[in-house]
Amino acid sequence: MPGYDFIFKNAENEHGGDVAFLIKSSIKYVQLSTPNFQDVQTIAISVDTKVGPLTILCVYCPPKNKINISKLKNIITSLPKPYIISGDFNAHHVAFGCTLTNTRGKNLYDLIDELNLCILNTGSATTVRRPNDNISAIDVTLVSPELAPICDWYVGEDPLGSYHYPTFTNIIVSPNTYEINKNVNRYMYHKANWEKYYFLSESHFNNFKITNEDPLGSYNRFCSILNNLKEECVPKLKYGTKKRDNKAPSPWWNDICAKAVKDCKSALCMYRRNLNMENYLNYKKMEAKKKRIIKEEKRKSWKNLCNSFNRYTPISYIWNFIKRFNRIKIGSNNRNDSFIPDFFDKYSKSEVENDSCLENLFAKANEDENNEFLLKQFSWDEFNSALLSRKDSTPGLDDFPYLMIKKLHNVAKSVLLNIYNLLWSFQIVPESWKTQCILPILKNNKPIQDHNSYRPISLTSCVGKIFEHMIKVRLDYFVEINSLLPDYQLGFRKGKSAVEGFVSFIADIKNSIFAHSNAICVFLDVEGAYDNVNLFQLIRVLSELKIPGKLLRWTFNFLYNRTVYVKFNNIIHGPKYAHKGLMQGAILSPILYNLYTSQIQNNVKENNVNIIQYADDLVMYSINQNINIAVCSINQGLNQLQTFYNNKLKLNINSSKSSVMLFGKSNCNIQVTYNNEIIPIVKEKKFLGVIIDNKLKFNSHIDCICKRAYKRINILRYLAGVFWGADAKILSILYKSIVRSHFDYSCIAYINARPSLLKKLDIIQNRALRIISGAMKSTPINSMEIETGIPPLILRRLMLAQKFCLKMLAINSSLPVRKLTLVEELSSCIESSNSINAQSINSAMLPQMSVILHLTINISKSIYSSSLWPIYGYKFESTLEKKLQLSSILIVNQNCLDY
Repeated sequence: MPGYDFIFKNAENEHGGDVAFLIKSSIKYVQLSTPNFQDVQTIAISVDTKVGPLTILCVYCPPKNKINISKLKNIITSLPKPYIISGDFNAHHVAFGCTLTNTRGKNLYDLIDELNLCILNTGSATTVRRPNDNISAIDVTLVSPELAPICDWYVGEDPLGSYHYPTFTNIIVSPNTYEINKNVNRYMYHKANWEKYYFLSESHFNNFKITNEDPLGSYNRFCSILNNLKEECVPKLKYGTKKRDNKAPSPWWNDICAKAVKDCKSALCMYRRNLNMENYLNYKKMEAKKKRIIKEEKRKSWKNLCNSFNRYTPISYIWNFIKRFNRIKIGSNNRNDSFIPDFFDKYSKSEVENDSCLENLFAKANEDENNEFLLKQFSWDEFNSALLSRKDSTPGLDDFPYLMIKKLHNVAKSVLLNIYNLLWSFQIVPESWKTQCILPILKNNKPIQDHNSYRPISLTSCVGKIFEHMIKVRLDYFVEINSLLPDYQLGFRKGKSAVEGFVSFIADIKNSIFAHSNAICVFLDVEGAYDNVNLFQLIRVLSELKIPGKLLRWTFNFLYNRTVYVKFNNIIHGPKYAHKGLMQGAILSPILYNLYTSQIQNNVKENNVNIIQYADDLVMYSINQNINIAVCSINQGLNQLQTFYNNKLKLNINSSKSSVMLFGKSNCNIQVTYNNEIIPIVKEKKFLGVIIDNKLKFNSHIDCICKRAYKRINILRYLAGVFWGADAKILSILYKSIVRSHFDYSCIAYINARPSLLKKLDIIQNRALRIISGAMKSTPINSMEIETGIPPLILRRLMLAQKFCLKMLAINSSLPVRKLTLVEELSSCIESSNSINAQSINSAMLPQMSVILHLTINISKSIYSSSLWPIYGYKFESTLEKKLQLSSILIVNQNCLDY
């Protein structure tokens, strides 16, 4: 339920009896530990109130079990006073309002007397009874004596479809709450008058004068006008003044449902006024009718909605529907802000270093023919390309989303571009650009009090990010044409991907296995990688890479002395200031981190150590037939890495979170250390989204993606029915998007896993095909594949593998191609496997990736190959064009896909 925390305990017997609390998320409380028994189900919380903690205990005692009253006594006495105890005890006693007293009721009353508790029940019946049945009040509320005078207890009138009436206890005590600001200004951009906005922006900026002597003043005036346009053309969200906000009804709710519920309530009221059999039967009849009508209307509404989907329905609309449908989940709307101070400190580094040498670095021009484009004024094409590349996202604290910039008249956009160039000329960064607002998002199944349990989502200025993007495009081009990054560094680079990382790694390990060698791999965890970058050292590294001083100064001004806020419960905490680390969410952060760590290979000089890096994921491994030599090499490499990280980069490796994996001999005793700490040895490790085991069988990885796929298959079931459902085309698109995509990402890693393991994936696809086509179980699989246009997974894996090989062959000496070079033991395999035939497909046996690469080279001999990704083979100005004519360059033999 939105706005409430739901905590519960499941019953440990077959009679049901789950106990739960729904607590308003703003209330401060803690859950108390209580034992669970078959005959007594309990759950307890302690609410923080203005007068001290208040314990609330919820109890359920199944009717058929014999209750051991001493268990209930022990539970109650273990809780702190004062307390409220409420629940269904299934105990009858005249003191509660029942007509008769039974043994359980007598025992419970004796316990109440012994513990000196007060009964709040007024004698009203708490269950719906037949006309001639005795009065039953088995839902009992007990309180400590000091609470009784300030409590008011009563029974509700509507059982809400249950056998029990709800009971209510009002207590005159105010709970302590977390500070939540509900009335935040929110603009409804989907209801904005963009036509008016467009013409007003032209008139307001037509005579806008930019002051060269005061760039920041010009920018502030621009923002002021933009804010006025927003106030005039974009309506604000209005909050209700009533205590209870008017919420939209469920999509299936209509007048028929409302009438059925109203008639049922009227019948119940009539029966309560006159307890006779005729009124009772009329009430039960109306209740059954209400349930039937609601069920039918839900089904009918669902059917109409699904039937409205067809192949022309925008996929975004379907995704939004699925997201709304999947909102129902048991979770916590956390309002506990006790973690904020530690979380704040994590992202506001206060270390300050005085370095007079930086001015000398800024003064260095470092200009030559290769980098002069880095310092030029930004062109209209650069600005327009950057603006169009930005997708709508939540803005920073300046509250100017990309949409507001995109909807401006070209006159206003030209003014903004001129202001950008003026700020660039003086290396000035507006304060709003270097201000970040961090939203902490609780990770799944993590403790809410621990600041490490939260994932930071950083909001920064969209106006500033457009400027950042223009700089990043220039810097990307400069870095690639000058080969400033090593080929083992794969993160956030055009033409490179995480797939190259795990394919290269697995290829090396497989080659070592074929050569009967041993491999020692160390998966390193860089502690707070982006947040611990030393900005002074970053500038030195960039200067060594011949980055011009003007860009160095702007980068330092952008990152140093940043303002950091944390927003939680709509309350903005801060500001604090950061003098260290890269900005969370900044467009420039990934490429700057790549450059910062680009010299690892030069400092890890051990010859027998290989490195693969993707952003802050780093793996080092050594291969040798002698396991002791491999261990010695990897330890030597780690010592050199430690020296480089500690002395130059000021980064730390978390040894306890790092892992060692041994491929080859499994019965040897090895010890790998970093900073004199032993790194634990594991048998499997997740690397770049692939769970790699020390036998390269991929059992755990395929089981993991099967588990994910089964959850997503349910979405297809939601949208498909026996007699009705969504269009088959839509179901196919959804299957490819949310199920098959999980198979595709890592399929090159497990391409030649054993057939019995791959069959698990085939079973999932076959189930999806039956859902999509509505076919019976007896329908042949190949018929469903033809009907839906979805090929067998083995053919898709082969196609993706060959496409990957073609992509890698377009780059001279790319990392995966070098790693996939076969060892001598495979030479005979190549000669005997000069084709992939129907027999190998039918037996689900595909060859090694190295063999597929060899066959791809033989099939497509006229592939254009370059040392650079094709876009970097042009002048920088040419890369800004929307379409590049590559047809004369990229020549691919169509025969490569004829398998």
